[in-house]
Amino acid sequence: MISNKPSSTLIISLLLVILFSFEIRAQISTPPVGGSQKSKVNQWMGIAEVSVTYSSPGVISPAGINRRGEIWGKRVPYGLSPERWLENDGEVVVPKPWRAGANENTVLTVSHDVMMEGKKLQAGAYGLFLIPGEKEWELILSNDSKSWGHYFYNDKNDALRVKVIPEKSEYHEWLTYEFTDKKVDGSTLVLFWEDLKINIHISVIDLHQVYINQIKEELASRKLLYWYNWHEAANYCLNNSIELELGLRWAEKSIDQPYIGNANFATLKTKADILLALDRKQEADSVMQFAMRYSGGVFELHNYGRELLEKKKLEEALKVFKLNAAKHPDYWVVQLGLARAYGAQGDFKTALKYAYSAKKKIPKQELEIRQISLYVFIDQLEKKQIPGNYLDNNLFQAY
Repeated sequence: MISNKPSSTLIISLLLVILFSFEIRAQISTPPVGGSQKSKVNQWMGIAEVSVTYSSPGVISPAGINRRGEIWGKRVPYGLSPERWLENDGEVVVPKPWRAGANENTVLTVSHDVMMEGKKLQAGAYGLFLIPGEKEWELILSNDSKSWGHYFYNDKNDALRVKVIPEKSEYHEWLTYEFTDKKVDGSTLVLFWEDLKINIHISVIDLHQVYINQIKEELASRKLLYWYNWHEAANYCLNNSIELELGLRWAEKSIDQPYIGNANFATLKTKADILLALDRKQEADSVMQFAMRYSGGVFELHNYGRELLEKKKLEEALKVFKLNAAKHPDYWVVQLGLARAYGAQGDFKTALKYAYSAKKKIPKQELEIRQISLYVFIDQLEKKQIPGNYLDNNLFQAY
């Protein structure tokens, strides 16, 4: 009896034939069509990335013909471009926008939600198309970023449409995308070709929130096992005056989280600063007093005193410098701190006493490096001038 079921050998043979047929139709590597090189440009705005992948045609054709003056309105027609298709055994003209490049789709990719020419665009990859006009163009971003060129463009897939204005520019032989006007939270994507450019303004929606969300994700990973990451997260909130309650929780974790917390001067000071920003001064003062007495090193206290001087908190600064001198009497830098504090108060006589003491205590090798700046410092006090902070920042380094 003959079975009607195909044998396993026949099935395997058919599969091999199918696979082989796909393999022989696979595209091999050949030069770009029309000499239009594939290009990519990208730009970060904070941690948000925007990129454009495109093929770049030239004003000079592959045959060597100079097409300058014939690009806009001719080679790239104004309005929709007529594309001819054979459908139902007949020729059909289907108007299409320009693919904003050559060959396959020009693709714009954004890693985070952005504003483009004032309109919101969600994170994702988009086919970039343009409808040129003599005075005004229309930019189209399509959710279909994978189809070839503009041949399969369908306005039902539009994610965004905005008006853009063409401008004259310096000559560009090759169609080029560049990012200009680079800012922390935005940039301008510019299309250049021939004697024309198009500016496309892009900005990140709430960049600080983007960072906060990223930090949250990172702190949920193995990065949570290191106190410094919690400390830096808290400082981000503090330095940008955002999410202060969240920053306070992160600061507390950097200090007392089991196994990894580190109650050092830096973590305690950050907590105190956030408490102060939250108008909880009494708590902030308590934390800061603890930090100064039990974890403050000579340079940490010195720099904290300088910070208070810059904020014109002269009495508080003097207390810090005095505490530093009491805790670390053998360091010359504490004498310098007292000289700076008394000088800021206008007590130049006392300031000079501590400045001369610093000069006597400073090690010889240190004096050889810093003697010019120290002499300038003393000279200013002798002239009854308050020493500038540049001495500490540039010549005394942290001192």
